[in-house]
Amino acid sequence: MKSNIAPKSIQFVITQDCFLKCKFCDEPSQNNSTLNLVRKGQYLEIIEKIKDWGISKLTITGGEPTTVTCLKEILTKSKKSGLKTSLATNGVKISCPNSKGVCLLDELADTIDILKLSMHGVGNAYDEIVGLKGAFGGLILTLEKALDYKDKFKTQVTFVVTKDNVKEVGEVFNLCLRYQVNQL
Repeated sequence: MKSNIAPKSIQFVITQDCFLKCKFCDEPSQNNSTLNLVRKGQYLEIIEKIKDWGISKLTITGGEPTTVTCLKEILTKSKKSGLKTSLATNGVKISCPNSKGVCLLDELADTIDILKLSMHGVGNAYDEIVGLKGAFGGLILTLEKALDYKDKFKTQVTFVVTKDNVKEVGEVFNLCLRYQVNQL
């Protein structure tokens, strides 16, 4: 049932698990895998229906959605359904090769329209905010890898401004320019 006042986008929180410990995180049960989130099949069923509801955009998020084993299947279903599909991730590990030498971003490049990355500072400041030493290096690798796919998907960066990182905004902006980020 289509409506002129229907929402145009929907967001699926497919996990609340995350390997970061961001100081500002608003996920009420970060790193709690016992929450009652829906099963993969239920997401796939909803994706079948939401186009009929007039929704044209789907964002997959979490916690950290790249920790979910069926992520590619959910993204593929969304994209094949004609939805503008976004993946919101911290970006820290998505460019790291797996045991087969393939990085997840390579596997997902054809399934997304927008890659939304969280960058809340630069260098050690970022690592301290997210609670993981070396995390910023992983995020930079993802920004570099995303350049290879600039014809396949857009890259966006989110920045949660806090008293701990307010002085980092300019440096994050400059990095966004350097890595051809489409939106900050």
